[in-house]
Amino acid sequence: MKHNFQDALKEHFSTFGTVASVTFEKDSDNGDSLFASVNFENRLDAERVRMLVVLSRFLCALSHL
Repeated sequence: MKHNFQDALKEHFSTFGTVASVTFEKDSDNGDSLFASVNFENRLDAERVRMLVVLSRFLCALSHL
């Protein structure tokens, strides 16, 4: 199942650039939480995705005002 989730994340984020890897980590405070890291081959692609996430969070916060 984990492999399918990795493939799905890689496919989704490949629309923003070439994905180098997808890794998973458990939260050190709460072992039940799992986080994914998506790593891009190109730093500019990674920065573009990060800005889209920030913008998305901002717009979500505005919608709750």
